[in-house]
Formats: sequence, structure tokens, C-alpha cells
Amino acid sequence: MDQLCIKDLEIFAYHGLFPSEKELGQKFIIDASLSYDMTKAATDLDLEASVHYGELCQQWTTWFQETTEDLIETVAYKLVERTFETYPIVQEIKLELKNHGRLFIYR
Repeated sequence: MDQLCIKDLEIFAYHGLFPSEKELGQKFIIDASLSYDMTKAATDLDLEASVHYGELCQQWTTWFQETTEDLIETVAYKLVERTFETYPIVQEIKLELKNHGRLFIYR
């Protein structure tokens, strides 16, 4: 299976359990790999048969910043679910979400 990898996408947002995290915000870093068949996109030069990584990064930033969640696990879960909904060609997602040295992975 082919993979699109995104590394070190920085997003500033207001998630966290503590009031200071929601007031001051903090930087989050996303590393992800999306698995899907890229054959049609590569052979037919068809961007619609692929995932436009620039648009995906912008969508993740928007989705990440549109709500405030207590748990970072909730944010990661929602990002994965919305990605599957928006890009039905994606078969698997590995997402690593980091802040303050913590790491959360969803597949």
C-alpha cells in the first residue's frame, strides 16, 4: 500500500484539561501517514484520485482549531474520523500527536 507522509505539522490551539491550556493555548505537532492506492493518481495524473496534502494540512488546522477539547485523545480521534469521511480512498491512518513530550497514536 502506498503512503502519504506528513511530518512536523505545527498547529497552535486551545486544548487541554487545565484552564491555563485553554486560555493560553499551546503548540501541537502532527506526524501522520495515510495509506491508499496511488496508482490511478500516478498513472493518469489525476489529483482527484489522490489526497492533496496541502489541502489536508489546512483542513487539519481548521478542524484542530474549531473546537476546544479537554482530552488530546478526543482531538486525535476526531481528526482521524474526519479524514476518513473526507477522503474515502484512505484505507489506514497512523497519526502521532505531540505536545509537552506526550505522544498519542491512532490507526
